[in-house]
Amino acid sequence: MNIKEKISEEDDSEEKNFKEIIKNFWETCKKNWVWINLGAIITNTLFIWVLYYFNIMSLRFAIFMTIVPPLGIILMHGFQNIKSINTIILMNKIMLVGVVGFVITVPICLFVGYLLIIAPWAPINPYLLPVWLVYAIFPLFFVAIYPFIGYFLYRFGAKREWHISQYY
Repeated sequence: MNIKEKISEEDDSEEKNFKEIIKNFWETCKKNWVWINLGAIITNTLFIWVLYYFNIMSLRFAIFMTIVPPLGIILMHGFQNIKSINTIILMNKIMLVGVVGFVITVPICLFVGYLLIIAPWAPINPYLLPVWLVYAIFPLFFVAIYPFIGYFLYRFGAKREWHISQYY
C-alpha cells in the first residue's frame, strides 16, 4: 500500500463518517420535530417583540405572529397522529382547495387590481369612483377569481384521488 492509497482511504472514511453524522442528525430531528419547532417559536416570538419594542412592527402584527405559530405546531402535531384515511382525505381537500386556493388567488387579485385600477393606463380611474368602491374592488376581485381557482384545485385533487402527500 502506497501513500496515495492510504490518503484516499482516509478521505473515504472521513466522508463516510460525515454522511453518517448527517444521517443521525436528520433522524434525531425527525423524532424531535415538535421540540425543535417550539424552540424556533420561542426565538421567533422574542425577535418579534424586540422588533415591536423598537417600533419596527405594529402591535397587531406582533400579537398575530405570537399566537399563530403555536397553533400551527399544535395542528401539525394533531395531523401527524391521524390514522383514518377519510380524515386525511378531508384534510387534503381543505388544505388544497382552501389554503392553496387562497394563496394562489391573493397575488392574482393584487395583479388584476393593479392592472385595472392603479396602473397609469388603467381603464378604471380610482379618482372618479367613490372611496368605498375603490376599497371594495379588491375583495370583489377575490370573490370573482377564487371560485375558478378553487374549482381547478378541486379537479386537480380529484384527479390524484386526494393523495397529495407522499407519506400515505
